[in-house]
Amino acid sequence: MSARVPPPPPPPPLSPYPIPPSPPSFYPIPPPPPSFYPIPPLPPPSFYPIPPLPPPSFYPIPPPPSPPSFYPSSLYPASLAPLQKRSRPGRLINTWILELEEFPYDVLVPPYAILSHCWKEGQEISYEEMVKGQSGIAPSVRSKNGYKKIVAACMRAREANHAYIWIDTCCINKGDHAQQSQDINSMFDYYKNSEVCYVYLDDYHSRTCNIFTPNNMRWFSRGWTLQELVAPSSVQFFDAEWKHCGDRKTRSVSTFLSTLIDTDILDGLKEIQMVSILERISWAIRRETTKEEDRAYCLLGLLDVTMETRYGEGVESAFDRLSNVLHERYAGHPQLEGLPRNGREMLRHISYRNAKGRHFHCQHTQRTIGREEFDHLISSILPRITTCTPEVKKKMSI
Repeated sequence: MSARVPPPPPPPPLSPYPIPPSPPSFYPIPPPPPSFYPIPPLPPPSFYPIPPLPPPSFYPIPPPPSPPSFYPSSLYPASLAPLQKRSRPGRLINTWILELEEFPYDVLVPPYAILSHCWKEGQEISYEEMVKGQSGIAPSVRSKNGYKKIVAACMRAREANHAYIWIDTCCINKGDHAQQSQDINSMFDYYKNSEVCYVYLDDYHSRTCNIFTPNNMRWFSRGWTLQELVAPSSVQFFDAEWKHCGDRKTRSVSTFLSTLIDTDILDGLKEIQMVSILERISWAIRRETTKEEDRAYCLLGLLDVTMETRYGEGVESAFDRLSNVLHERYAGHPQLEGLPRNGREMLRHISYRNAKGRHFHCQHTQRTIGREEFDHLISSILPRITTCTPEVKKKMSI
């Protein structure tokens, strides 16, 4: 048998007196020795990871730029610097209230429509009349065709959600020579930066004439309307009753313009700067202006130059100054090849090209056309035929 295990001894008797607590300690957790600090001491200054600031000459922030110049020296000669251009007009008509609003240089010009039209002597509304009319339009002003034209143009612009429109007759202050010269030099940019250009053809009535023939309309023969046709991104034509009758891609318009201007320019496929100076001048050789100096001034935007306007100087003097500006602007450029040196030679050159263009315009050329173009040509010829032989009538009834 195995040995018997003795039972455990009984616990000692409890003391009748409780065990007093130990005295409180002010440092329940002894601090660790200095060598065990988890945060290492800071390194000496030579080991700072951030390098000291460089001297002022090495600051990466460049000095503030100088105020913008409207005429960089690389593009415009110093003699033209005082004449400033604007990319957008500084005065527009509010199409909702028919009042003029000013937009200084430091104010953003809102989107706007623009009107292209032919002036009528004694019927247009001037800037002074427009300003006076803001306190009340006089009955004599309301009766003018120019006022009705402004109202109709504003109505068309409102229908297309355009709150502003620019119209040259009443937005240019002709009493301020400096402002008038600035607007004339900036007019190409005004039309280029517009949302849409409304062309008002006051001598075309679609009700009585169903055929849209540009060669019979005064607007297509005026000098100032050339840049108004080329510069805008969108051109819409309206008849005398403000009925929409087409755009630059309308067949009759495109066919007419293709004989005068490169269609790639009108379609926005080619920049106007890619066209030679002589070719740009040739676009205006058969166009007319009321003032003879405007024959030169209407070319400023097309030729990308600026020049002070001096009405009364004569057309020869205007072309003489234009030739000098062109030779300064394009000095050493191949586009100057063949350009006359003075105004008289330039006028003689333009007159020669005009006569040559009219001569070749009358020459008979042969080319193959489609059925649609043939029908259009026949429809434009038939109304002009008064009498014809039975043989001709039989040939016409195809």
